[in-house]
Amino acid sequence: MIAGLASNASAVNFDLHAVDASKIVGNTTSSFYEVSGAGAESGTSAGDFSSTLGGNENTGFWVKISFGSNPQPDLTSAFLKASNKYLLWDSVDLTAFNAGTFDSITLWNDGGSAGIRNQNNKYQGTSHAGILGEPGTTEVPDGGSTLILVGAAFAVMSAVKRKLEN
Repeated sequence: MIAGLASNASAVNFDLHAVDASKIVGNTTSSFYEVSGAGAESGTSAGDFSSTLGGNENTGFWVKISFGSNPQPDLTSAFLKASNKYLLWDSVDLTAFNAGTFDSITLWNDGGSAGIRNQNNKYQGTSHAGILGEPGTTEVPDGGSTLILVGAAFAVMSAVKRKLEN
């Protein structure tokens, strides 16, 4: 392997904690991507993303949504439902996510009084969670860069051909 060309691929997750969310009452769903507490996935991106649910009543519950090899989506909001309440993260809360490069996002019901708790002061389990937004796009070089690279390749091939002919 040529020195300097090796790269390390590593998973980078983005965490959204309850302290950054708004607590709302009502019904929120997503036609983009949603997962139930039982693990059933739905929405237009259900075939592209996957979820893992975990946590406990003492430290909090979480839902991790992984994008796999798909481009990172552009998100407008995210939610997690526990009991009859929701934690809602809006576009302001997702600014850093949309500006970065991540392969997953984790929604947390945690953070003391910021999280959704029951009458025994234990965190409520996740009923369902989801993200709203649009699929990401894969960036490609612009037309000018591509043209320069193609031109350089032809110049090298032409130089090699001339050298072989002499």
